[in-house]
Amino acid sequence: MPQVLKDEVQRRIAEAALRVFARRGFAGATMAEIGTEAGVSTGNLYRYHANKESLFRAVVPDAMVAELHRLLRRRLRAVEGVDDVRKLAADAEFHAVSRLLMAFSVENRLAMAILLGHAEGTDHAGFAAALVDELTRSAIAHFRKLRPGLEVGRVRRAGVTRVYGNLLRAFVAALEEHPDPTEMVQAIRDYERYHLAGLKALFE
Repeated sequence: MPQVLKDEVQRRIAEAALRVFARRGFAGATMAEIGTEAGVSTGNLYRYHANKESLFRAVVPDAMVAELHRLLRRRLRAVEGVDDVRKLAADAEFHAVSRLLMAFSVENRLAMAILLGHAEGTDHAGFAAALVDELTRSAIAHFRKLRPGLEVGRVRRAGVTRVYGNLLRAFVAALEEHPDPTEMVQAIRDYERYHLAGLKALFE
């Protein structure tokens, strides 16, 4: 019985930490607030996690971050040489990876929202900015291959960076605002369609 109780407390702490980190950000969250949200005393919370950093690593684990990065890079590889993903066959690799990424997002909804939008003060503080930079460079390289001679100056590069920054913010908003998986998926897919059409037009 004591072990069952301990596991239950661990679960409540993890769920409370995800909610508080998503609401306050890592920098703004406190162990006291997380303890209150979990229904445990602050002193008891420290029996499970030595500090706020330890708790953050428990709910936003490095393995999850690595898997997200792996899926995103696999998705980028799946569009190599593709001029318009909207015309791909239903069984194309891009769509298969997109479904995996969507399922992963549903499973890790708040952890991903924290990583991509509220990780200031942690080892992953630069993850979102680095991702936007990687997506920008990948998109420019992609369209340069498709359109030899394409010029991408400072202004257009800044525009592409802004497009991906907005995409990431919209993604975080969908994760935070739609706990219902069906609604979350719809919100993400709606914005992705808008994003893909706009990105293609930007390079035409």
